[in-house]
Amino acid sequence: MQFSFSVSNLVRKIQDLANGGKDPLIGVELGPPGQEVKIIKQLGSGSMGIVYKACQGTLERPVAVKFLARGYKMDDPDSAKRFYNEARAMAQLRSPHIVHVYFVGHYHDLPYLVMEYLDGYNLETYLRMHERLPAEEALDLARQVLKGLAQAHERGKVHRDIKPANIMITGNRTAVILDFGLVRDSEGARVTLEDEILGTPLYVAPEQIEGRDTDERVDLYAVGIILFELITGQPPYDGRDYIEVLKQHVEDPLPNPEKFGVTIDPCVMGVIEGLTAKNPDERFSSAREAIQAIDRQRKRLQAGLPCHQAPGESASVPEVHVGVAVNRRGQVTAKLGEIEDRYAVSLHLLNTILSEFKTLENLGEFRRGRISTDDTHVLVIPHGSGLAGLKCTCPTRLGELNQKECEALAECFEEQEA
Repeated sequence: MQFSFSVSNLVRKIQDLANGGKDPLIGVELGPPGQEVKIIKQLGSGSMGIVYKACQGTLERPVAVKFLARGYKMDDPDSAKRFYNEARAMAQLRSPHIVHVYFVGHYHDLPYLVMEYLDGYNLETYLRMHERLPAEEALDLARQVLKGLAQAHERGKVHRDIKPANIMITGNRTAVILDFGLVRDSEGARVTLEDEILGTPLYVAPEQIEGRDTDERVDLYAVGIILFELITGQPPYDGRDYIEVLKQHVEDPLPNPEKFGVTIDPCVMGVIEGLTAKNPDERFSSAREAIQAIDRQRKRLQAGLPCHQAPGESASVPEVHVGVAVNRRGQVTAKLGEIEDRYAVSLHLLNTILSEFKTLENLGEFRRGRISTDDTHVLVIPHGSGLAGLKCTCPTRLGELNQKECEALAECFEEQEA
């Protein structure tokens, strides 16, 4: 009994390439009229795709072209779906810390996407070149990754495969997130363990391993593991096989950095622990909350101050006695003085409305807002995954608060967690 199957010429050529043939894509031009790109050379390959450097002649700029990996069967609808899911997810995001996608297409039935070309090293290579990084530089890189993730999370997208190989460090030391191949919507997201550990188990959150529902906090966990690795030069969990490493993620606390011959500042270690708590409810609630914690430690380290002493704290914190902060679920996370419950309810409603608007239109980062009645004024600012409101009784006082930086206003709620 015999069966015949149709295989595209390009797929056949790529299969031949694996056996030592010439790369059939070098010199190929592809793309819609006016946007054509010409492939120059292969840059590398990953679990989902092969990446080439190309030149877009009309704009005279280098670009990167990613093809679906030849290891994925072309008749498997899930592989193409994941590939285009990545392209759509990245195209919706606008951040200097997320690679930009220009357009997608097919070439001889092989899906591809054309994206921004980044000249530099991935973080995995960058770390090998430096062995380990000073705490301030490590915090700066982690902060940049979190900035990109904040944009993705606020658009309802979770990366789920944050690791050093998926982070590019450009020549001006900008961290850029690559490869959204496992991206999922944050609500109701559940994928198999096989999907979650396509590359390496070194950065997988406990809830991913256990097959529980996951959200954006899995990305925060991965950033915390990376931050530990950047400072010590070694990932906290390693072993003889996948099973041993996964078990450590679920059961073992972070090892003492001195095991790797490094001492980490206690407050910096506190940031890492806030990112990598086993229970996601005990982690930072959002990328922005983690950024605020990192900013405090960076300022303190730059000022040469000991742990738990922030520079200029008394001068930067305005005198406010009434306020409330809620997370994205509407739970009160911090409270200042006696303030009615209705303010927390209103903040949650406003946060929900803002989230809905962001799904319809790219509004950028929410900075602040004001709500005023005849005798009450509330200054609204972002706080963690939700909002915070500072209540005033006079417009003059509101104007004074409005001149303060958001970070200074957020400090009003420190040590006031509900």
